[in-house]
Amino acid sequence: MTWRLSRHPKNISQNIIGLSSLDMVFSEAIRFLGHTALRYPARRAQRSLYSIWSRRIGHELNSSKPYSRQLAKIQMSTIGVENTKKSLYDVSFLSDVVVIGGGACGVAVVTQLIERVKQGRMLRSITLVEKSKKIGPGLAYSDACVGTILNMHASTMGIYADDPEHFTRWMGKHLPSLKDMSFPPRHIYGIYLSSVLDSVGKDATQLGVVFRVVDDETADLNPVDAHLDVILARGTKIQTPSVVLAFGNFLATVHQELVGSPGFFSPAWPLDRLRVIPSGASVSILGSGLTAIDVAIFLAENGHKGSITFVSRNGRLPKVQGIASPYQRRYILHSLARDVETSEGGALGKVISTIKREIEILDGNKHYKWSKIKVLQDPLEEFRADITSAENGLVSWQSIIKATAPVIERYWNCMTLMEKENFLREHMSIWLTYRHAIPLENARKILALMEKGQLRVVRSAVKTRWDGHHFSVATTGGDILSEYFIEAAGQEYNSHMIESPLVKRLLTKGIVNSHPAGGISVNFSTLLASKSIHVIGSMTRGTHFYTNAIDRNAAHASRIADSITASPPRRPLHLAFFVGSDLFSHLMVSKLVPRLVAQGHTPFIFLPEDKVKRKATSPELRELGFFERQLLQDQIIPFLRSSPSGGAACLTVDQIGAHYGLLVQRLKSVNDPSFLDTLSEHHIDAGFSLRCYQRFGKNIINHFAAPRALLNLHPGTLPSYRGVMTAVRAMINKEPTFGYSLHHISSSYDSGPVLDIRTAPIDYQKSMLHYMGDVYPIGVEMVLDAVENLARGKDMPAVEQDEARSRYYTFPTEEELEVMRQKGVRLVDAGAVEEVLVGSFAGGEGRDALRRLVRAAVRKWYDSQVTEAATQPNA
Repeated sequence: MTWRLSRHPKNISQNIIGLSSLDMVFSEAIRFLGHTALRYPARRAQRSLYSIWSRRIGHELNSSKPYSRQLAKIQMSTIGVENTKKSLYDVSFLSDVVVIGGGACGVAVVTQLIERVKQGRMLRSITLVEKSKKIGPGLAYSDACVGTILNMHASTMGIYADDPEHFTRWMGKHLPSLKDMSFPPRHIYGIYLSSVLDSVGKDATQLGVVFRVVDDETADLNPVDAHLDVILARGTKIQTPSVVLAFGNFLATVHQELVGSPGFFSPAWPLDRLRVIPSGASVSILGSGLTAIDVAIFLAENGHKGSITFVSRNGRLPKVQGIASPYQRRYILHSLARDVETSEGGALGKVISTIKREIEILDGNKHYKWSKIKVLQDPLEEFRADITSAENGLVSWQSIIKATAPVIERYWNCMTLMEKENFLREHMSIWLTYRHAIPLENARKILALMEKGQLRVVRSAVKTRWDGHHFSVATTGGDILSEYFIEAAGQEYNSHMIESPLVKRLLTKGIVNSHPAGGISVNFSTLLASKSIHVIGSMTRGTHFYTNAIDRNAAHASRIADSITASPPRRPLHLAFFVGSDLFSHLMVSKLVPRLVAQGHTPFIFLPEDKVKRKATSPELRELGFFERQLLQDQIIPFLRSSPSGGAACLTVDQIGAHYGLLVQRLKSVNDPSFLDTLSEHHIDAGFSLRCYQRFGKNIINHFAAPRALLNLHPGTLPSYRGVMTAVRAMINKEPTFGYSLHHISSSYDSGPVLDIRTAPIDYQKSMLHYMGDVYPIGVEMVLDAVENLARGKDMPAVEQDEARSRYYTFPTEEELEVMRQKGVRLVDAGAVEEVLVGSFAGGEGRDALRRLVRAAVRKWYDSQVTEAATQPNA
């Protein structure tokens, strides 16, 4: 059920959306009162509503759980008649969760809460409170932003924590003309958020969750026993055990003394207010960052001809976003996070030195000089050079800076307060210059304004005064006079300075506490500010540092949902995958990696050398070896190299390493003593063997002793199908199903305790290798579930194998192959395998090229077999 509780009585009927009988009765009652409110005294109308309600839903209340009965008893206060100032919705009710703030952060939290219900967690009701009428966009993505574009790439803006490209897919479906835009208009993202919330409301209805949207302002929170009373501005009281403060951003006002002066705008948003500025007026803008850029472009595109001056302490414009190749050593940044988390002191120095080293390795000191990072240059010349670098792709450093997004909060969490204060004082300004680079589209507009002399950038301590006629900004080059002064100084992180009566009340009452590095103090993992209050967004800057990006807000919303639903927090794991040379193990890795990365984990891919050197004697086994291994290893991987084929469903291991910045390492032996150092260096938590044909020695097995884990995803149901080629054995034995077993690795092959077994029906119309394309997704889900259990610290009970039922299979003998032939079991269907390969590793125009490669290789191999057979003595 989705209820929208409006402050405007005339909108009541259209704002209540309900599909259940309870909802329909409520709507009927409202329609009744719409006709009677002007004729009935308030109390009589209230009794009438209660009478209708109780008659129609009494049977539901009697059959519901106590909490549901309590929830349904909404206490109506005075009705919206002419002689009262109170709204029809001055009611008190219960809600499992109240989310305060209906912008991006609020939408993200509600979305994650509904996802938890889908996963089996219990929530009966969620309430979203937002003071503006339009839910979803907030100020940042509202119609007030029309004319501005996103500063972050669309591919990072998905509101779902594990699906960063959800927004781009939504555009492709609903606004196909925008689907290829990297930086679409900001208000489009607001439409997306509203669309997501609408879908979430429908999901809530289907799940039986009461989802209310209340357009009112929250005045106060009062702890009462084990719950909180949420007091709204119009008198409504909501009782809840859990509140989420999702305020969004608070904008800073530096010159409080200028508030009220004619021509003074602080904050700059919404930009529509600036239309009153005469086109020929002189304008000074405090700041030279993203907001200042948006303001200048807005003025220019609305016909402003007067001078514009950016005034900031560092006198620099943001860097310019270019097309940078993916950072292929992203795993280094994640290992760095583990390094600082497991060591004492010196976190800031380690982080700076590592990032400096990585930039120098990637750039080779060709286009970027660390020594010049703080050297102030002429703003116009520097900006022009930045645009040239972006246009020519000479911005490799950007891929490293962007790759810090999921881990920088972990670096920050390990720093001492002194280190944090030092960074904010000495390095924050330059960090923002480089981290928040602007889109090339906006950069070109700013450059055009600078080159024609309309816009300049000035460095100043920003001492501004109003003399009654002009704003005067003191600079080293003299005072700058302007008729209008706009503050674009960014966000306010001082919790005592923000313009929020609610936050001030909570601080005064000691319900929440300020963080010395900014915002409100919260738990790093759960985002709890007190027993019942979570905080998300810019107000967690002191704890998380990087709080402005949607991807981080989405991740934090997921943590909050875990905390509210009593789900153990998910720990980011470093996972080693020991991958064999066969096709379906590689397809598994390609399916696993994107989902694991989206969940915050770091996979490491190790490719142990295939030790099977014996050449198969039978034609069927040679054919199987070619299609299962050789075709992928000798043809497809070298052909595709590390550049993904556009639209491909899967990536090769080399493409995975390049695209996701993961370590992909080929090994002679997993038991090489130096390999233990590699595992330790990268803080590997768990290992998964995907048809790795090398046996793990005692040292490796001991390395993965609890709390680590070393698991094998074995094709075949244990203990009945141990060994190799178990799928074809199951088909020969006419088993109805086949699948995978996940078990602990011991010193004996396939004999460790079993954690999980899953199967699927065998399709006897297909060859064995073709059928494996149907069943391998089961293995993917088994690994994902195991990782989830490990990450959340859940028990993973294992069952010892029954040795009496065990059977170990080696490579089939000629006699077994003859039985296979007689039973009509085929190992390979060449045409079907071709479709699997091409359909997996190529997309669009690349399919034809890959298909030609595969067919040529297949034809050549079959020809070689004919030639070889002809040269045999008995041919």
